[in-house]
Amino acid sequence: DNDIFVFEMQFRLGGMHHHDFVKKENKMDIMEMLIRFSITSKFEGWDASKYDNANFKNHYCSLNVFITPFQKIVKIENLEKIKQLPQVYGFTQMMFEGDIVENPGTTQQIFCKVSLKDNSREELMKVLQYIHDTLKVHNAVGENLVMNLW
Repeated sequence: DNDIFVFEMQFRLGGMHHHDFVKKENKMDIMEMLIRFSITSKFEGWDASKYDNANFKNHYCSLNVFITPFQKIVKIENLEKIKQLPQVYGFTQMMFEGDIVENPGTTQQIFCKVSLKDNSREELMKVLQYIHDTLKVHNAVGENLVMNLW
């Protein structure tokens, strides 16, 4: 309709999974639209002028939990407590008991990725603190390898 809509996608969908936030908040599936485009050369499926509202009602977080490098993971505690939080809608564990972080400062230092949604920033911050206080990834001498979130 003679309007221009800018869609900044870089050369790929971002590793922060912003497209998941948009899907959860606006019910617009950017990933599906890009797949359709790659097959049909038509970027379609949702009318961005109606669905892509940047003024989210909720607050989202893609949390990467890093652990201390050069330590062997011997015990993991409270993972199920984290996964079962009502604010958690996605969880990917990257490391397991017996693993060692050998390349610090890279994505190989990420123990898990947690996708979170809450209705306020303050409540979301409380959940982040709970995750930090609850998740335990122990080395051989019982130290918690989870690095500080802030």
